[in-house]
Amino acid sequence: MKALTYQQAHELADFALHLQEVPVPTLRDSDLLIRVEAFAVNPGDALFRRFTSAAPGRSVILGWEFAGIVEKVGPHTTGFQPGDAVYGAGDLSRDGNYADYVAVDYRVVAHKPAGLSFPEAAALPMSFQTAWGALLRNDNQLPAGVGTVLVLGGAGGIGSIAIQLLKARTRAKVIATASRPESKRWVEAMGADVVLDHSQDLAAQLAQHGLEKADMVLATRSSASHLATIPQLLKAYGHLSLLDAFQSLDVSGLTPHAISVHLEAVFARVVTNQHPKQQGQILRELTQLVDAGKVRSTLQKTLPGLTSENIREAHELVEKAT
Repeated sequence: MKALTYQQAHELADFALHLQEVPVPTLRDSDLLIRVEAFAVNPGDALFRRFTSAAPGRSVILGWEFAGIVEKVGPHTTGFQPGDAVYGAGDLSRDGNYADYVAVDYRVVAHKPAGLSFPEAAALPMSFQTAWGALLRNDNQLPAGVGTVLVLGGAGGIGSIAIQLLKARTRAKVIATASRPESKRWVEAMGADVVLDHSQDLAAQLAQHGLEKADMVLATRSSASHLATIPQLLKAYGHLSLLDAFQSLDVSGLTPHAISVHLEAVFARVVTNQHPKQQGQILRELTQLVDAGKVRSTLQKTLPGLTSENIREAHELVEKAT
């Protein structure tokens, strides 16, 4: 099969993903072999490319969000058969899906929503699973007492899905931030009740709208730059969820307000092998919400063809957006 591979970690200026012929993945007993019809490129892919090199004698295949057709099933799988259209996010410890085929544990995929194309479906799994884990707690509900949620970065992939998830499964009032006119229109279309301009004073804007501080804040990006102002936006004993804690963050300023901090990582259930089947369960919930018209794809752009040129352009786009 063909796959886009590289050996040494590198910056975008030295882009080195090239199309190579590699063996089709060998299935484990609980695996599905999936013919990749479409995959998404995420900021995490670019981060991985910048800092992760291949082991000696091997290559790196990036990509962990896909939609495709089941080709083969392992002996310990259930619920799937060859020919099924599926989607999901894979496993950081294994080869990714910038390839013709990918092998994944059957517990982390689900049947694709019938009304979505493969590219539309491929754009959803990671952002939905991330938003779900960042917002929902025991019994897949918001923490007790949360009636207002502020989404910082509402126009991004995860922010867009978080807004839709909140409107579809909770009664929370959703406040979201965006700055450009087109971004504000997008966030409103996602269902946000109130849209604030994150290039301006957010606390002042809350007051102008007659709003109190939020019960929960989801920071989708640039968390370090928001920490100093979080106490102005989030009630005492509130809940702060961070998605980009890749660096040391000083949260001492939150201590006087007894704010709880949650760090969400989409692959934690798989990497720790604690609850891998929940990945598939969350995706089945997503399929139901999409089929019911309560969640729509956040696909922004499609680049047809498994080529080095297309992937470089995709990596450039996601790096510009972060």
